[in-house]
Amino acid sequence: MRQEISLEEIGKFLEGRDPEQRIVNLLYNNQDNFITVVYRNENDQKCTRQESFYPFVWATRRACNNLCNGNRDVLKQLMREFGIGVKKLSNQDNKGNEIASFENGYMFMFYALKPMSYTTFLSFFKRAKYPIFRNDKDKNGEPLQLSKADEGQYLIVTPQEQFMISTGKRFFKGYNDYNDILRMIFDLETEGLDPRKHRIKLNGIRMNRSVTIRGKEYQNFERIFDIKGKTKAEKDASELRIIDTMLKIIYTFKPDVITGHNVENFDWNFIIVRCEMLGTTIEEMSAPYFNGDFIRKETRESSLKLGGEVETFKRTIVPNTIITDSLHAVRRAQATDSNFLKATLKYSTNYLGLKKDNRVYTPGEEIDKILTDETNQYAFNNTDGDWYIYNPTSPNGNNIPFRKGKDEDKPFVAYTRNYLADGYEIVTGRYIIERYLYDDLWECDKVEYALNTTNFFICKILPVPFAKCCTMGTAGQWKAIMMAWSYENGLAIPKAENSGAFTGGLSRLLRVGFVDNVIKLDYNSLYPSIILTWGITDETDLMNAMLKMLEYVLTTREKYKGDKKKAGKIVDMYEDEFIAKGIELLAEQIIEYNQQKMQYNFADKKQNQQKVLGNSFFGSYGSNNGSVFPWKSQKCAEQTTCTGRQCLRLMISHFHKLGYIPIVGDTDGFNFKLPTEIVNPKILDYIVPTYESTEDKQNYFDENTKLCIKYENDIVSSKTIRDIINDNKDYHILIGNEWVNKKNINFSEIF
Repeated sequence: MRQEISLEEIGKFLEGRDPEQRIVNLLYNNQDNFITVVYRNENDQKCTRQESFYPFVWATRRACNNLCNGNRDVLKQLMREFGIGVKKLSNQDNKGNEIASFENGYMFMFYALKPMSYTTFLSFFKRAKYPIFRNDKDKNGEPLQLSKADEGQYLIVTPQEQFMISTGKRFFKGYNDYNDILRMIFDLETEGLDPRKHRIKLNGIRMNRSVTIRGKEYQNFERIFDIKGKTKAEKDASELRIIDTMLKIIYTFKPDVITGHNVENFDWNFIIVRCEMLGTTIEEMSAPYFNGDFIRKETRESSLKLGGEVETFKRTIVPNTIITDSLHAVRRAQATDSNFLKATLKYSTNYLGLKKDNRVYTPGEEIDKILTDETNQYAFNNTDGDWYIYNPTSPNGNNIPFRKGKDEDKPFVAYTRNYLADGYEIVTGRYIIERYLYDDLWECDKVEYALNTTNFFICKILPVPFAKCCTMGTAGQWKAIMMAWSYENGLAIPKAENSGAFTGGLSRLLRVGFVDNVIKLDYNSLYPSIILTWGITDETDLMNAMLKMLEYVLTTREKYKGDKKKAGKIVDMYEDEFIAKGIELLAEQIIEYNQQKMQYNFADKKQNQQKVLGNSFFGSYGSNNGSVFPWKSQKCAEQTTCTGRQCLRLMISHFHKLGYIPIVGDTDGFNFKLPTEIVNPKILDYIVPTYESTEDKQNYFDENTKLCIKYENDIVSSKTIRDIINDNKDYHILIGNEWVNKKNINFSEIF
């Protein structure tokens, strides 16, 4: 009988048992018997190290019986020849009972006894005439004939994932923020959309942070490279130099991540095709910078999981470097946020509240003309990023209706005016275009950071590479966790069958038309809390580990939410009491303020990491595809949603009795119209306390005594006396039956 798992054990497991820090990539060639670990040393230098690779695969009893046509003597001889072992995995629960449903599951593991290449490992199963992949061929090139029933008899993951599962290594240990990773952002401006007809006009490149190279520090490197020349030959040579310069920058700066907006489907493809049109290949151009390795597109499709949908794309491979796409991050955010309407970079920046006040826009069809314009002068306003053509000899340009060209949903209008308006300065057309492209790079950097930071933190506990973590589904995350747990504990893995749909959460529209004074009420982590409260689990969770992991996730989230709140109070205190009033902070106060801001941001990201994992747990239970999550359970999913529906009905009933009018709701929350007495509150008496002594006054002061507060004509909250005295906002306080402005109250007399 096994002992119950502790939360401490779960925490150590999720963090990865190997303590190595600053791993930023894992490289593997199927012919090698080693994995290349890419890491940064204490001096921030990018380094590589080789470690032995021991491949493994989970297998069913059917697979074992079919190897070598069931001849065990031949199989044993072949295993000795290849250096491969096999072991039976446990299907016993915590009480020692064998769970029969595992009999058709992955009860065995084949593993390498010595360092071995992936190709050699796979060839063992081909020689045994029962290959891991159905489309494999025998030594004569003939397809190996396998039946439909032979599908899914092995469970295998990529070599990088096998390495992480078997070693306990994880990406990004030692890094507390996604900005600690060196990211290169790039963006092409082209003459058109067809690389066979149109050129690259500009290539902008930005680094997200400073980096030191051979003793020289580069502070947030930003450069724009443009085509020069008048003849076709001159432009061809210049375009090749732009591509080569980008390769040199990758080689010199050695970024951990290269990203851009829609780079996988557009920018990288454009570069690859332009190389061909200019008489070379990206492989030929990049090979000198990567010791014979080269940039290329994968031949097989990769999946981008978008909620219940899947899109495919072909990954770009840059040696030693992770490739991400901020468009993928936006599309994934849209899958969970119905208000996120468009995936363009400009819209995403605005929606996420990241837009710069002086963002510069230009009409796309005029970029080349403005860039090379040496005739006209341009008036530019650095405060709001607006600009126009300045021509003192033009007709009265002021009569032209003036509208700033910063709204992406309206046509851009480049105005000509015959005067220099206040706040404008004369610049060149090149300056306008470069500012436009620099702002594109800045926006992509910020959108990528905002949307992939959670993936960065989640990747720290998953045995998967970061590029995959940025595109995989939430059920896949829990599958990776449970596969690693099963490996470390010698557990069999179930082979779940696909199942049909089941009844989901309660979704109701109870009132139509316009409704004012609406409030949204919902449960905190409803489904995870239901699963834990009612102990909703399946027999295939042999060690009851999933519930313990879920408990750890929710407990850890609450801890970080508390840390965030605590740090936030200190930050608010400094900003309200000092910074807002223009009071200069002392040196030690500046240190504390900055430390608390860092703690606030870190705690916020960590609680969001746990939130995503907790909320995705139910989706794993409810997956209808057994290959997506082998521990899926329709019974557990239905019990969870059924309980959730009852919880939501209880909410509706409770608040309806209090005068709230239910309007519309879904799954874990409901929108209510507020009762009239809350919107227009009755005047309540408040009796000012009296004190017999200073000690008595202090004791009363420390209690949670509350007043009714009105701020900007709305009842916003109740606060303690201490909060009222320390709060520098302008509000009214109810004393007796009269609202009194805080400015007119002498707190020392009243309290």
